[in-house]
Amino acid sequence: MPEIALGELKTSDQTNRRLKALLYLISDVLALPCAVVSIQEDRVIYEFPTHHINACFCKRLESITGNHYSLNHFLERCHRVGIDSNNSIYNCPFGLINILVPVFDKTDYVAALQVGPFIVEDSENLLLRHGLSDIDISSPSESLQDAIQYLRRLPKGTTDYLVTIARVARAFLSDEQIDVQLKAPIHALPENGKEASDYDLIYAIQQFVAENYANPNICLEMVARHVYVHPSYVSHIFSEKFNTGFRDYVNWLRIKRAKELLTSTSKPIGEVCRIIGYSDHSYFNKIFRRWEGMTPTEYRSAVKTGQIDAPKRESGDTVAITDR
Repeated sequence: MPEIALGELKTSDQTNRRLKALLYLISDVLALPCAVVSIQEDRVIYEFPTHHINACFCKRLESITGNHYSLNHFLERCHRVGIDSNNSIYNCPFGLINILVPVFDKTDYVAALQVGPFIVEDSENLLLRHGLSDIDISSPSESLQDAIQYLRRLPKGTTDYLVTIARVARAFLSDEQIDVQLKAPIHALPENGKEASDYDLIYAIQQFVAENYANPNICLEMVARHVYVHPSYVSHIFSEKFNTGFRDYVNWLRIKRAKELLTSTSKPIGEVCRIIGYSDHSYFNKIFRRWEGMTPTEYRSAVKTGQIDAPKRESGDTVAITDR
């Protein structure tokens, strides 16, 4: 795990270790913007990316509207979350959503962890809804274009996703089992911590998709919610480690199972189609032909007549992980 500096934050070794591990998870693994506010010093002592608080949306709007937007509302909310730790989802004055999690050192409230901001609507609509309807966004200035592009780069999140991250963060900072893992000898882990975390993530993704590929509604967002990362990062994992796209991977699993059902059972083609997750018979035929060069009916017939071998039943539904 890379070194994470927390300034002069005064905490026990246990709290310091937990917080640094959580920051690594959020910034390096989940690739989410985050910050730590010291309640003792009433200032930001850690940011990822660097200076992301002072480059936030309201600060970008200052050059557009000429108004000054104070960050006092943010610091005030950081203080309040220590009193009401369950109220951790925070809307800034412009509608962006942040997660705030209190950091306690035994019983002392010492810091607030901020994750975000997240966006839950179209960036232009966000501008219009929060008092900027008099600005012509059809021909935006350079400053306005910068603000819009900033919004479009923000991670998107549903309420369930944000609540889950908040709960995981709170558990991470209070679970004694975390301490056991953090105290594990360094030599027990691969030398490259990022590769280790990626391998765990890849395994979790493979397991989830292998167990849920027959769900007609499976999608990148569903997988991302299960493993607590952004959908774009799940897509990146499939591209970089599996050498395929997410949808092709799901189709591969479905066709693989379809071949087993076609040759080991007498189930009608339509039933096989439904079992593996397709609701459209003609689409199933199209995908099957793309993978096997023939329709499901032709495949079943070819196996029966010995023209091709029946598929072998394998114990796992995974593909090789590549290192790039």
